[in-house]
Amino acid sequence: MAAGHTFNTYRITWPDVPGRTLIVVPTKNALSFLKTTVESIERQTGRADYELVIVDHESDDRATRDYLARLAAEGRARIHPYRGRFNFSRMNNEAVRACGEDCPFVLFLNNDVEIVSEGWLARLRSLAGRHDVGAVGPMLVYGNDLVQHAGVVLGLNGPAEHAFKLVPAYLDRVRNAGPNAALTATRDVSAVTGACLMMRRSVFEEAQGFDETLDIGFNDTDLCLRVGSLGYRILYDGDVVIRHYESATRNAAEALLKHPENTAAFTARWAEPIAAGDPFYNPQFASEGADHVLRRNKPLPRQVAIRVRRPSSAKGMLGGAALGKSLAGFGESVSA
Repeated sequence: MAAGHTFNTYRITWPDVPGRTLIVVPTKNALSFLKTTVESIERQTGRADYELVIVDHESDDRATRDYLARLAAEGRARIHPYRGRFNFSRMNNEAVRACGEDCPFVLFLNNDVEIVSEGWLARLRSLAGRHDVGAVGPMLVYGNDLVQHAGVVLGLNGPAEHAFKLVPAYLDRVRNAGPNAALTATRDVSAVTGACLMMRRSVFEEAQGFDETLDIGFNDTDLCLRVGSLGYRILYDGDVVIRHYESATRNAAEALLKHPENTAAFTARWAEPIAAGDPFYNPQFASEGADHVLRRNKPLPRQVAIRVRRPSSAKGMLGGAALGKSLAGFGESVSA
């Protein structure tokens, strides 16, 4: 245990778990972003700790193709070619099947990120290596250091939305802890973003990977909910920060319009837990607009019903059957 980022908070370091991590990065062209991602991984990570596989979706830019060839020739990355219509879920599933045999951990990473935190991989691995944990995700910030992701909240601004979006990650160059240190703590969440998602490969296979019918949207949240239904915990770790160069001005509604079929399928599949309210989000908080602020209207009675946490002997959470029923029985969020 060590001092945390802010007054009266503490950082718990779990024992590291040995084993290489398969880092999967899908891309099509986007050379400048891809180079930033690869070079930041190499700068912040010991080479023996990971195997980098870049899923090349028909890149036709000469400079990008030359760069990929150079990475492969120098042994810095494996290049897995992908052909056909874009399908994020299938691209990642194929990469794990083709390249993950010798890696007990797998980390899914976007091609437009930059690793900021030293020791990031060991930190995420130590959490993902716990027997009760199914998946872990870090804080992601935009290029202007506003929060892009600090966990996913079910039923926020639609089926699901990132928590603390556009909140400053730093105040006078010091980490912004947020309410109850929610931005810097390690805590339970319903899901984390696939832009940086770490898990044991055995858990990924137990959950049968990403659902390939969700080709663009909500595939990461769906995976996390299915992992949770198996009895594992999903953790957000605020100690690790990754810069994500996704546009900070993208409107959530516009994003939904890009994959209406995925949105409809996800909403229908998880209608009951969405309606019940996220078990790790205070029902007195708003479900529309900015999150973690008091709602103006009263919550529904079912959303403020007592929630009891019944840990199983196997994995520390409810396991098994229908997530729609079991989610309503989970307790309030606690630090991991």
